[in-house]
Amino acid sequence: MATIEFSEDNAVDTVIPIFRLKPEQTHDNMLEKIISHYGNWDEAEEFIISANLRSLDHTYGASIAHFKKGTHIPTAVQLPHFTPMMKALEESSDIEIIEVEVIPGVSKTGEAPKLCKGDILHMGLLSTEPESQQNLVDTLQKTLIQQIQSAEGLESITVHRSRDGNKVIVIGLWTDAASAQAAAVSPGWQQADEFLGPLVKSKEFKIFEVVLVR
Repeated sequence: MATIEFSEDNAVDTVIPIFRLKPEQTHDNMLEKIISHYGNWDEAEEFIISANLRSLDHTYGASIAHFKKGTHIPTAVQLPHFTPMMKALEESSDIEIIEVEVIPGVSKTGEAPKLCKGDILHMGLLSTEPESQQNLVDTLQKTLIQQIQSAEGLESITVHRSRDGNKVIVIGLWTDAASAQAAAVSPGWQQADEFLGPLVKSKEFKIFEVVLVR
């Protein structure tokens, strides 16, 4: 089974495209567009693997993609292998592409988390100022991760910081959607939010299912 790993792998660059679906657009249609262009992706030397995600409320799509180290992502998405798919996706969604670095988190197995088709995860998108990003990462590790690492159903939680300094992304891998939804309204989660407040300009929280890994 294909998997995508969250690790401090110096051999890859990790990119997270976020697709906010436009009105009357569906994730199934968007996924069809992605699949129809995978042949082009397979021919791209820069591309390694990606996991495609669908939010449970069907308003968001996302991917977690690995590229060879040193790939300049803004340039890569304009290459002939990628532009047809990007143009098709722009018709159905507002796209934000985030280059990230993985920061070690908490894993119940002690190993780097891996995503497979069918997995459930939450993604917290936190916008911040570049000068506050490291403080936000440190505060997350001291508050949210400590508060919820023992939550029922949580298998792992990792923090990803964008290279431009404007985002911190928290990704938790869960055994089931109900556990993720329960944790999001737990007192520990709410308490962590209070600590993070001054460091966060805006935030989005979604629960996703992995629908394809390739």
